[in-house]
Amino acid sequence: MTKTKNPTKQGIKKTGKGGKMPPKERQFGQPNGNPRNDGRWKKEDSISYQYNRILRMTPSEFEKFKKKKNLTMAQKIAIMRISDAIGIGTNEALKNTVEITDRTEGKSQQNVDITSGGEKLPPKALVEFVDEQDKSPNSK
Repeated sequence: MTKTKNPTKQGIKKTGKGGKMPPKERQFGQPNGNPRNDGRWKKEDSISYQYNRILRMTPSEFEKFKKKKNLTMAQKIAIMRISDAIGIGTNEALKNTVEITDRTEGKSQQNVDITSGGEKLPPKALVEFVDEQDKSPNSK
């Protein structure tokens, strides 16, 4: 008696959602298909990038840029922070300036002493050398 194999589904043309294939122009890899990107974030979407971009503008360029209609949220945040930082004599101006410089130029180095309470410690050897001749049976 010979056994017949049941055909597998590998050779059957697969269908899309709803039981039929999508139109050729919307299939993967086609112009209107799924977009091809590598999944990475765009640097233009970051607030730090917008800070750097706006800081390089002249005041007249900045005024034109603020009036654009289709600004991203990162651009709006950067515009608000930089506008506030330009404000003279306010406490918020200093806070915004510190925020902007920390993001664009890097945070300044901060030394923190967590061991001595601010007192200088004398140098201490971390390794103790013991001579074999100095060992006596009564010592550790």
